[in-house]
Amino acid sequence: MSASTFMDALPLWALYLIVAAMILLSTEAGEVLRPATARRARSQAEVPIASGAMLGLLAGFLIISFREAGIRQRRSRPAAPRDRVPA
Repeated sequence: MSASTFMDALPLWALYLIVAAMILLSTEAGEVLRPATARRARSQAEVPIASGAMLGLLAGFLIISFREAGIRQRRSRPAAPRDRVPA
């Protein structure tokens, strides 16, 4: 059985560990960067731009991972009969 995409080669537990590590790392990075950006300008918004950018990247990674998991599930499931249309 050959892997057709990168996500097919990854076991589900490894995908979970990668996503959990990204969440923890982005949270820690936000905690480290917050005091540095707060010292520079007290008049700026409460949420630093770096934290927003990291959350955006994390959301993108989550979207990609869930999309790939859905594609994998659709491929492994047998096709449903399409001749029946619910009334």
